[in-house]
Amino acid sequence: MTSIALGSVMFPKSVESTIYTLFATKPVTMNLHSCGIDPAEWNQNDNLRSQYPLLATNLDSNGREFGSAFESTASGSNILAVQFHPERSQFEFDYPEIGHTDGDLDAAWYLARLVRTRLQLCTIHRYATPEAANAALIGNYPLSYTGWGKGYYWVSLKAPAVAASSTSAMVSGGTTTAAPSSSSSSSSSSSGETFQSTAVWAMGLIVLFAAVTFGVALRVHVPSASK
Repeated sequence: MTSIALGSVMFPKSVESTIYTLFATKPVTMNLHSCGIDPAEWNQNDNLRSQYPLLATNLDSNGREFGSAFESTASGSNILAVQFHPERSQFEFDYPEIGHTDGDLDAAWYLARLVRTRLQLCTIHRYATPEAANAALIGNYPLSYTGWGKGYYWVSLKAPAVAASSTSAMVSGGTTTAAPSSSSSSSSSSSGETFQSTAVWAMGLIVLFAAVTFGVALRVHVPSASK
């Protein structure tokens, strides 16, 4: 953790000391990277240093330090980002490197609650009715387990506009591709587009932190990255 971490939006001074200590002293973040941005280069870049100050660093698989958590200083921007995977300890059990201790889960749930809290502050992007919000939930579509060690699930969608038509899609690593359905030989292109939009939105929170990190790094034109 950097000197400015405590007191930030991600780690306010009101955060429980046990949670802060977990992040500061224990290996509770799942890092799967070997090409991060060196903290020295981060701080040499005026845009990164002033607009997105580092809150934490980690070591990659080669033992090199890289920036792993930051947030925007711009008022109202509401950008918080981490380079690790806070969701994996809760849902993936096929790699021994993924921790499942109480500390791992506490850290993951802390960040999940943080995202929820920040989203609740948004007054712009809201559904018009509770029914509209419920209709957009990924839980409306059944998931099928595809086997141990697989990083994706089959998601079956029955298009609301075409009652007799259905399609399946595979969500893997944040991408969506169409796949044949066992109950229907084809589906309308609009159904696929509807599913893709819904799936990407629903998966957004899971990949939010890593995506924002990568996007910001490109936006501010970092000169180079450690490998």
